[in-house]
Amino acid sequence: ENMSGRVLAARISIVAIIVLAILFARVVTSDPLKLFFWSLSISAATAFPVIILSIWWKRMSDFAAIATILTGFGVSILAIMTSSASLVSIPSELIGTLGALPAFTVAIVLSKLGPAPSRHVQDGVRDIRIPGGETIFDREQRLQRLKDRIAQQAG
Repeated sequence: ENMSGRVLAARISIVAIIVLAILFARVVTSDPLKLFFWSLSISAATAFPVIILSIWWKRMSDFAAIATILTGFGVSILAIMTSSASLVSIPSELIGTLGALPAFTVAIVLSKLGPAPSRHVQDGVRDIRIPGGETIFDREQRLQRLKDRIAQQAG
């Protein structure tokens, strides 16, 4: 029940973002390729540090991930705006990627300052990192079959 509400909210959000993007594209009289490069730069600065650290560093916390996303986004937007105002001579299509370094820094500092993630979260990170190992779904299915067998033998 709760999951269907989340799925519905996610779908409505996606439709709203698409409508806003279409309206924005109609209003803005900029080069579409430049807007595309901006979006890639902003995505790299916001999502890349969180994805990398979430998979490969057990210490990454949810608070640090949110702060990382906000830092990467803010630095990228600021860099794009200063480049568009001709305050910086680096092409604005590439400058957004400079937000990744402060985002990584914020993630590491805040994760170190905050409490360590729970054992369950750390086990999940470990399970993701095991190459060629049993997937989480397969393990849960195997454990459920084992529980069912034990219940049948006991009852």
